[in-house]
Amino acid sequence: MPDPTTARKPNGVRRARAARERLATPPDPAPAAAKASAAAAMSALPADAQVDVTKATLQAMPAAEQNAVLRSLSPDQKATNDIWRWTVMTFAIVLVAVTIGVIGAVIVSFWQEVDTMLVQVLLTLFTTAAGTLAGFVSGRASAPRPTG
Repeated sequence: MPDPTTARKPNGVRRARAARERLATPPDPAPAAAKASAAAAMSALPADAQVDVTKATLQAMPAAEQNAVLRSLSPDQKATNDIWRWTVMTFAIVLVAVTIGVIGAVIVSFWQEVDTMLVQVLLTLFTTAAGTLAGFVSGRASAPRPTG
């Protein structure tokens, strides 16, 4: 019968065991003290020096840690979704308002002359808002652009 401590375990079990072991060991107080002193030193610097130190620190990090820092500074998914909702809602409101304006201009043109320049502006706004919303719906507005 194989020894249960040396038997091969699934990845999930090994990861869970490693996580429990990390949580069971008390944290080393030295990194916390180093972080506190580094933060105090950074806050004592002028703003332009803080920018230079931050750039140098990021450039000295491996690429994986650079990406992790940048991801932690970007908005979370909920905030990004809220921004997109507000953007789409704004274009939809503009499209509805311009549509009402175009219909109103057509109706008014039956009784009096309408300045064609104003109708052209309304039609330009209509096509711009409709095209932008179509780009949002199709996903082309948020798709990455090809490089090169």
